[in-house]
Amino acid sequence: MIKLVKFILYLLYNYYKDGASTRTMPYLYAVMVIISIVFMNILTFMSFFGQDLIQVFALSVVPDSKWIQYIYAFLFVLLPGYFLISIFIKKNDVIHQEYDYKTVSKGNVGLIIYIVITFVLFFLSATLNR
Repeated sequence: MIKLVKFILYLLYNYYKDGASTRTMPYLYAVMVIISIVFMNILTFMSFFGQDLIQVFALSVVPDSKWIQYIYAFLFVLLPGYFLISIFIKKNDVIHQEYDYKTVSKGNVGLIIYIVITFVLFFLSATLNR
């Protein structure tokens, strides 16, 4: 599992290191993308089973504002997720990995397909459980 996360981090790191606005912190952006996708998958999974994960994470400080609840939920997942990934997978481990062109190409295509499927299922679960 860690090998797969390292490979996905490698793909995302190489994507973000060439961007004009993301060139300064590509590792951070790569980790945040992974955590966001995992968070979306958790929300989708819970939504299909009729659970409202936001209510689990949300603090009752502002019960009327769903957006504040989403921010709290994201912070409760984002920060621990970032620390876990950065503890187990160091930036140098990601930078110094080497893969052949064919593996990287297949990985990029697979990652794009996975992200598209994740978004489709996320929005489908959001519309079905209104």
